[in-house]
Amino acid sequence: MPCYSGTNNSQRALEWIGIGGYSSSQLWQAGTETDHAEGYWFWWEKVGAGGVPIQYQGPAVACGNYVDVEVDYNYSVLGKAYLWMQNYTNGQYWSHQESFVPSNNSAEWIVERTSCGSGKNYVLAPFGSVNWDSAYAANTTTGGNVGQPITYYNYSELPMYQNGVDLSDNSGLGSGGTTFTTYYHSSGVSYC
Repeated sequence: MPCYSGTNNSQRALEWIGIGGYSSSQLWQAGTETDHAEGYWFWWEKVGAGGVPIQYQGPAVACGNYVDVEVDYNYSVLGKAYLWMQNYTNGQYWSHQESFVPSNNSAEWIVERTSCGSGKNYVLAPFGSVNWDSAYAANTTTGGNVGQPITYYNYSELPMYQNGVDLSDNSGLGSGGTTFTTYYHSSGVSYC
């Protein structure tokens, strides 16, 4: 769990994984939030038809905790979107399932700033860095529904820019294709 170092209530960051967000509106996602106004939280959301806005649920979490978040569809629970959240530091865990079908076209590992309306975002919280570890994806048609490293699939590594300013970017994949780090560079500008 990255630590927040800012003092501005308009600075926010979400660190999450998801299924189906790339070129699809059916997204199943879960992760953590780091911001001055809200503190540190686990959360989940389903986006698209039958969607539910962000729900702050899961174990207690704090700055510097080592956490795990997993999402799947039709794998842990037949015909359901399922998530698992664990805080290894305090030993707490939580799971949840929903009747929801995400798109199966992508898997994501994302750091982003939250929105405050259509096409508007808060500035990015100065989170330092997020270390992604054990980043695997499984697909029933590719890889035999067995967890495969990111490098097994076609993948894109995307930095976050605003008005030509690099807000955050990634280290590139480590050996084995399952680890990388996202680095904070700039908060950007808020239009909220």
